[in-house]
Amino acid sequence: MRKCIIFFCLFFLFYTGLSNSAWAVSSVSYRTLEKEIIDLIDQKQGTYGVYVMDLNTGQICGVNEDTVFHAASTFKVPVNLYLFQQIAEGKINPHKKLIYKEKHYEGGTGILQYKKYGSRYTIQELAKYSIVYSDNVATNMLLELLGKKM
Repeated sequence: MRKCIIFFCLFFLFYTGLSNSAWAVSSVSYRTLEKEIIDLIDQKQGTYGVYVMDLNTGQICGVNEDTVFHAASTFKVPVNLYLFQQIAEGKINPHKKLIYKEKHYEGGTGILQYKKYGSRYTIQELAKYSIVYSDNVATNMLLELLGKKM
């Protein structure tokens, strides 16, 4: 099975050890940055896609930027952003408890998949589990709360 890994640009650029010289490229070309990215990902196992846009100039730099990737757990971030927007607007109480039901089960990542059906968790706990443990069950429970049919 091919590993597909997506790095968001800021995470990739700040946490993967690209040298400061990559940022010193001219406003005309991002070839230096592109070369450093390619050199870095060539040392790693998996398939990577990186897309960088300079918000000041609109100039772009990409490596496999047109490759279609399965978003996997990366969608849990916008789910939580939307959830916390709803909480901030007073539409959702983060202390309300939801019940883990069989329809929420999904294997893979997380800790709730091993818990008993009928267990109760606060929305706040589920949000934490969905991000910290990449918990699929917690995410499914939150998605249902936010309106997805299960």
